[in-house]
Amino acid sequence: MEDYNIFEVLKLERKETIHSAMIAAIVAQDEICRESFFRMLKTKGYEEQIEKLQSSIDYDDVDHKWIDTEVNLKEYVYRNEEKMLVNRGRADIWVGTNSEDYTPKYRLIIENKIDADNQDHQLRRYYRYLTGISSKDTDNKREFAGLFFLCINGDDDDKAKAAESAKKYPTESKDINGEERPNTDYKIITYSDIKLWLEKIINDYNTKEGNFKEAVKQYKKMIEEKVLK
Repeated sequence: MEDYNIFEVLKLERKETIHSAMIAAIVAQDEICRESFFRMLKTKGYEEQIEKLQSSIDYDDVDHKWIDTEVNLKEYVYRNEEKMLVNRGRADIWVGTNSEDYTPKYRLIIENKIDADNQDHQLRRYYRYLTGISSKDTDNKREFAGLFFLCINGDDDDKAKAAESAKKYPTESKDINGEERPNTDYKIITYSDIKLWLEKIINDYNTKEGNFKEAVKQYKKMIEEKVLK
């Protein structure tokens, strides 16, 4: 059936956790999907940081330990640290690698917002985690690779949500070194960007038919008809 779409059948069109899980699964599929995804992110910013992240990832890891979502697609060694972000929330999608001594290295977080309201200072909390600007992170070894706010179309309402989420805490003043804490550094990506990424994957898979390509086609169609409506 040409019009059959499993996402619509299961009423999953506006569930952020499903979108996060689907995006992460597609990114982790293979080099075609991964490279085009990072290329899309780099058009929004953090090009140098993402390049370093990419070069540090061991893509031979069949468990894809470098990418995870809120819905726990895989099991990870650093689950407590990564999923709870040291008591700063649960990232929708994070990409990261570890140093040779297995301590955290490069980190990138994507906050996914479709219908849900902002949680207090959500982007700010993630930025503090990524950069270690907290008294609890005096031995921080994470290196910032990017913080993205994924929204529907990047209109004024979406931008206002991102700006509110990125605000400093009312009680914030200086960091542990006595210096003014920097403003939250983040970039906006939209589901239009995701749609274009999926179109590229479908085109690059032009000689490969099968369940994966069909799933990507259905997901792209669902974004067009139910998210970007």
